[in-house]
Amino acid sequence: MACIYTYNNKSYTEEEILEYIGSNIEKIGESVDIKKNDVQVYLHEFSHPFLQWMRFNKSDHYEAGLKLLETNSKEAQPYIDMVLKTQPALQEGSVSFNEEVLAQIVGDQGAQLVNSAKSNSISQWLQEFWKIIQDIVGITQYTPAQISKMSLSEFSQAVNAEMFNGI
Repeated sequence: MACIYTYNNKSYTEEEILEYIGSNIEKIGESVDIKKNDVQVYLHEFSHPFLQWMRFNKSDHYEAGLKLLETNSKEAQPYIDMVLKTQPALQEGSVSFNEEVLAQIVGDQGAQLVNSAKSNSISQWLQEFWKIIQDIVGITQYTPAQISKMSLSEFSQAVNAEMFNGI
């Protein structure tokens, strides 16, 4: 079954979206402020399609993640404030807004995870990094009930582990 995405009340197939991205990649790249080696931004942007995948393939996990924004409101507030400032067109509390908040958290926590491996050589850094990832359980290995008891930091680490390890 092909996924259909709706944006501004118009439906698009996955193929149409990929075709648009392919033909507009330079324009899209210019609209995203990516500084060289800005791991947080890369992980933030990569989390968008991953969250969409979760929304359609692991909807109970996705919903449990969104609920964490309410149950961990103090932890979420700095990210909510950031999205309010950087994405003023998004309506606070909407699905798009909440997904953007989760993407901010995933990017931030993922960058902290990546930067936690401190080595002088690339080879040693990669070994340390994959050891860290190996010890974190991916989000799909949790039940929605387990997710509902997580902090946003724990949720985002599990999402990052899943993204790094592949689905």
